[in-house]
Amino acid sequence: MRDLRYPAGVYCYGILILASAVVTLAGEHRAFFRLLQNLGLPELSIAALSGLLSLSWYELAYVVGGGLKNVSIFLAIPIAGSIGGIVSVAALFINSSFRSRLLLGYLACCLLLGILSLGVLAWRYVRGIEDLWRITSTIGFLLVYASWFVYFLRLPSLKG
Repeated sequence: MRDLRYPAGVYCYGILILASAVVTLAGEHRAFFRLLQNLGLPELSIAALSGLLSLSWYELAYVVGGGLKNVSIFLAIPIAGSIGGIVSVAALFINSSFRSRLLLGYLACCLLLGILSLGVLAWRYVRGIEDLWRITSTIGFLLVYASWFVYFLRLPSLKG
């Protein structure tokens, strides 16, 4: 572990984001959810895991795109989120002055999308439309992306 070029958190971020991007772009996130259901996990646990593992792009897209009644937003959010994640991971391993801005910008966009989605879900909940799956998934998504944002913001080696 001491011979790593970057801190271990950078590698963990890379593995998580790349794996979730591949699963999301391949459309296999639902198969993962079915696997967890077959293992007997409760539904809200699966929702929390989907957010924590960054597999809730389609849930966020449904909330934001569905609220705006715009199919192109629904289709664009998961693709843009996954490709943005891939680019942010690639930027981590390039010694460049813009890598911190690119990574933190991507994480900030993810946080803004999550906050917007949670706001829409809270508004729906107040109006009597319960969607505990998406609320739980969005909270997990926000927790993981806020954690990564703080981690990389405090990481001294990210500066250049």
